[in-house]
Amino acid sequence: MNNNTVMKEFLRTAVNIEAYNEQGTITHTGTGFFYKIKLGTGKDYGKHVHICLVSNKHVLEKVTSISIYDNLNSFNKEEVPDNQKYTVQDVKDRIINHENQDLAVINISDLMMKWIANDTQHTFKFIDNDLTAHENELDILNSDIFMVGFPMSLQSEVSFKGVIYRGKLAFPPDMKFAYDDNYVLNMDGYSGNSGSPIFAIQPSVRQGYEIKLIGIQCSIYNPVTGYHETGEFRQHVSLTNAVKVKYLQELEPKIDAQWKIDFTDPKSMVRIMEQIYDQGTQ
Repeated sequence: MNNNTVMKEFLRTAVNIEAYNEQGTITHTGTGFFYKIKLGTGKDYGKHVHICLVSNKHVLEKVTSISIYDNLNSFNKEEVPDNQKYTVQDVKDRIINHENQDLAVINISDLMMKWIANDTQHTFKFIDNDLTAHENELDILNSDIFMVGFPMSLQSEVSFKGVIYRGKLAFPPDMKFAYDDNYVLNMDGYSGNSGSPIFAIQPSVRQGYEIKLIGIQCSIYNPVTGYHETGEFRQHVSLTNAVKVKYLQELEPKIDAQWKIDFTDPKSMVRIMEQIYDQGTQ
């Protein structure tokens, strides 16, 4: 798998999110990704899965509905076909927040099954929980790091396209840079990137590349260079602040407890689950 193939594959892991309040007004625009949790043990591992949309609490705060755009092949909202737009109503009943981190997930397992059952078309890829880095894999954090996001600060025609950012860790991962227990990366971040998945990638003899999900972008450290009566002047260069993926792993029991699907046709259930299983990023 060459570098170009990796880029194309992982551009499909992130989606553009618009969050709406009760009045139908957009309150936040950000990035999210679909996280697939495989459950079970032994030969039954992976037969039971959950699908979640992962982003930040501040993106999903006080919202009642969201729109998700599958926009890899489009340049603006008007170009996205109706069968590549996804709306989730009553979001507040689905959101699971992390108590201490700027991290939130929406359990959409039932909606994903309905979308697949209705042959809704999409190009996005699920990120399997097999792809998440664990605390004993700190060595991979010394490798190259990249993030997939939607920078809304670009002109509107292209800010609707996901892009890849590259960088390295800017501070030792086992030390606190500030008051929170986050990764700090020497990677620029912009409005719209909140909720972006962050990966570490390193060469692998067996697979060509080893790629692990290590975190979720939540904010930036943007140096202040001066002040004016209208506000602060900030440098364009910034550091990216990322919630560690271990906090996403901590939410998995809560996600599992929220499982509410009731499909009466076992054969249809199996078919849908097999399609979900096949959509993962391997």
